[in-house]
Amino acid sequence: MKNLFNLSLVVALGYFITGFLSNTLLSVEGYAVASWPPSGIALAALLIAGRRALLGIFIGALLTNTLHLESLAGLLHWQVASQAALVTLASTFQAFLGYWLITKVLRAPLDLSDLKCSMVSILVGGPLVCIIAAAVGTELLIFNGVISASGRWENFITWWIGDSIGVMIFTPLLLVGFNFAVVRHRLQVVVPSLIIYAVISVTFYLAANAKKEQNQRYYNSQAQVIVEQLGTVFTRLRANTQILASFMTHSQEVSRREFDEFTRKQMAYNPEINALVWMPKVSPQDVAALEQQARSEGVAQYRVFSRFDRQTEADQFPVYYGQFSSRLKSVFGLDISAEPYFPALLTHSGQLFVTPAFALESSPEGDLGFLVVSEVLDEQGQIRGYVAAVISLPLLKQSALARLAFDGIDVEVLDISAEPHQVILPLVEHDELIMSHDVTTSSRQWRLNIYRQGGRPLWSGYWYAQVVGMLFVWLLTTFLIAITGSNIRVRDQVAKQTKVLREEKAKADAANSAKSQFLANMGHEIRTPINGIKGLHYLAMQQEDWHKGKQYVAQADNALSVLLRVLNDLLDFSKMEAGKLDLHQEPIVIDELCAELQQLVRVESSQKSLLVEYEVEANVAPVFYTDMIRLKQVLLNLLNNAVKFTQQGVIRLKVADGQDELCFSVSDTGIGMRKEIQKQLFKPFSQADGSTSRRFGGTGLGLSICQKLVSLMGGRIELESEEGQGSCFRVYLPKQSSLPMRQDMPPQRGEQIQIDLTDVAILLVEDNPLNQQVAKAMLEGKGAKPDIANDGVEAVAMVGRKHYDLVLMDIQMPNMDGLTATREIRNELLLSDLPIIGLSANAQEQDLKLAQHCGMNDYVVKPIEANTLFSSIARQLAQRVGSRSY
Repeated sequence: MKNLFNLSLVVALGYFITGFLSNTLLSVEGYAVASWPPSGIALAALLIAGRRALLGIFIGALLTNTLHLESLAGLLHWQVASQAALVTLASTFQAFLGYWLITKVLRAPLDLSDLKCSMVSILVGGPLVCIIAAAVGTELLIFNGVISASGRWENFITWWIGDSIGVMIFTPLLLVGFNFAVVRHRLQVVVPSLIIYAVISVTFYLAANAKKEQNQRYYNSQAQVIVEQLGTVFTRLRANTQILASFMTHSQEVSRREFDEFTRKQMAYNPEINALVWMPKVSPQDVAALEQQARSEGVAQYRVFSRFDRQTEADQFPVYYGQFSSRLKSVFGLDISAEPYFPALLTHSGQLFVTPAFALESSPEGDLGFLVVSEVLDEQGQIRGYVAAVISLPLLKQSALARLAFDGIDVEVLDISAEPHQVILPLVEHDELIMSHDVTTSSRQWRLNIYRQGGRPLWSGYWYAQVVGMLFVWLLTTFLIAITGSNIRVRDQVAKQTKVLREEKAKADAANSAKSQFLANMGHEIRTPINGIKGLHYLAMQQEDWHKGKQYVAQADNALSVLLRVLNDLLDFSKMEAGKLDLHQEPIVIDELCAELQQLVRVESSQKSLLVEYEVEANVAPVFYTDMIRLKQVLLNLLNNAVKFTQQGVIRLKVADGQDELCFSVSDTGIGMRKEIQKQLFKPFSQADGSTSRRFGGTGLGLSICQKLVSLMGGRIELESEEGQGSCFRVYLPKQSSLPMRQDMPPQRGEQIQIDLTDVAILLVEDNPLNQQVAKAMLEGKGAKPDIANDGVEAVAMVGRKHYDLVLMDIQMPNMDGLTATREIRNELLLSDLPIIGLSANAQEQDLKLAQHCGMNDYVVKPIEANTLFSSIARQLAQRVGSRSY
């Protein structure tokens, strides 16, 4: 709760303070702001803090909207309060919509290191979304009468531009402050951008205010000219009325023609006068004679009338003579004694009288106007009648200002003599008031309100310049973020690459050290059995007693088994590293497996007087399915290790039944190992003691191979050990194996393949004499009498001369290798059904595939196992016999 309060307070203050400063320094007439930072602060707060920032945004927007009120008391008015609330809601919703579009729709919050992503997010959160507050705010201002409907588009554009630029500048700047971890990187972006922003803002403020003051003086001077012009007009009106009254007073009889000629000249020089009329005093009984006389003078259908009720016995003052401009219609016969202003006229005897404004009967449009009236006296000082100048206020305004070239000036005229004040010349639209001036004309007092009207002020060009400057700040900010982000990204990548290289170097150094140690171990492990084999062979050859020599040969065979085990470890590890080792499941009798394993380690364990036991729990199924060869390899390795590292005690192999898996555990009472050694034990080339002078031998690959084999069989291997207390390895394998079923069952260890090769013609292709002797002896043991070729050239020639049932082809030979010879036999001699079995020490998968591609039927890896060789020969001969047609 405290964190939410602090967050709301910071966001609200940031919104309000930047809004206040913007309205103070950047606003045009209180609304047009070229850059509105609060909109950028709102969006950035949501992108940084999420929805928790909404409360602070709402409070800050509400406080900012009260800046436009003349007083806080305005909030008590429902219309003002609703406007502030709705604009606040629109601004808050606008920020939230931008946040939602960026995070949920684009699914790419402003990633400052990705220029394209940043630009798209800014344009969505700025110009696209900022339409909302601009549209809502503009319509509310029009609805409440703050601005006119004609200013809708202009106000919307300025509002939208201000919000958009505020987002485009301040959202990235705030995100830089929170996303860039290094202070130097923040300063590289924020400081230059804010300095340029401040310079542009202050420059605009000073220039705009200077221009505004200059324009204010200009408008004041224009307004003063208008006041003087109107004062001159009113002076002429009074003078011309008095001149006409004097003309009528001092002339005994003024004919209609004389009146027209006199007033025509007056109106020609005074265009603001729309009509001059003479209204004689006529008693009610003389009205008919007056009407008859007017008709005789050419005024057709002349009759005296009034617009309002009047006293029938009172004297009348109908319009008898009149000079009307083309803009007014003639109103001959209109009796002014019935007009509302007539009683006041009678009280101003001897004075010039100006009537209140009223709808002129002579105006076709019913415009408001007034009369300047002067009485005409006879020789006895009695009223003979009245003369009046008829003034239409719209026409007065038009004619009075027609000769003045004013830019956006309009005048409103109020009659402040009336209660309440009467607007007698209204404005079409209200705008900035320039000057108020009161004019007193005899019986009336008018107030002239002079307004600047229409269009932007002359200093609005500075606003457009400010917009361009803010766009420059945005481009500068974007450029700085892109450059800084790129530098950060490059530094991070360099740092990561450096770290990776260091780690790889450490790994390579460790691997080199391990491999160097491994090579030393291999030298020891390989040379030791070879040394034994060589020595035992020497001793055997020195013996005349065959039984003693046979004993030496048997010992040499054991040493050879050790050497083969080392080589097999290397080959198995290489296959597993390359992913080329194939496993198959087959039925395994648990008791037989355990008994065989016990037998295999009995010789070595008996030499140390170790007891090797096995236990199969009663609930274990008798048959288990997995790869028998690999399971036997894993358990035998664990048992051999247990024998190797145990000097006295018991080694126990136990098989237990789990829920979905079978557990094979090998425990001993040996030396055990420390925890740090256990962590390295399953890594390749690792041993508890890495020196070549250690007490125990080994390649360092055994446990690594065991772990990989167990993993390939779908299980896991665990170790529990304590130094000096022995070790226990547990192998867990699933009861339901996922390995494919084995199709061809390999012969069991010690099982002899029964095959008779007495009548089989076999060609043995081998370049090494010793290998020739060994292979020939194996074949002769089964009754065969093989021919021998020393290379591929001889083999092709012999196959071409003689029929053979089978060819045993060595791969690597001089003159022509076995692969080339096989292709020659298949392609040149066209012997496609002749079985050819390859012989090679290369045991990789690609070697087998290459041999098959060249036409070989099978592949036997050296050193040659007799059972493997005879099994391959039997399969090939059987397939050949099965394919013949009889």
